[in-house]
Order: sequence, then C-alpha cells, then structure tokens
Amino acid sequence: MQTARKTELIQDWGFEQHASGFYFRDIYSDHGYREMWTAGEPDLIKFLKGGEWSHNYQIDWSLYN
Repeated sequence: MQTARKTELIQDWGFEQHASGFYFRDIYSDHGYREMWTAGEPDLIKFLKGGEWSHNYQIDWSLYN
C-alpha cells in the first residue's frame, strides 16, 4: 500500500496533521494518552503519555486492501 493511501486512512481515523508531517489523535486523552503517526514510520502508531513515548501499535495494513 502506498504511503499516500496510508496517510488518507490515518486522516479518516481522526488523526490531524501538525508541523513536520506528524499526525496526532487524542481519543484516549481521558487516559492520558496521545497517539502519533508519521509517514516516516507508516506501520506504527506511537502512544505518548505526558509527552513521553509509552508504547507502539503495529498497523496491519493488509486489513485495508
């Protein structure tokens, strides 16, 4: 899957683009997490807690072909 299509899907999931090509989503902010995605690492969603890395989620893009 092309990076452009991955970017499109990320935006469909509610991620908003910020500076330097980073995309963020705050649906878990009640739990203190912020999700981050970037085209530089298109297979990962990184979870940040308090601005620090917490853990990753590996995206299975084959589910979206």
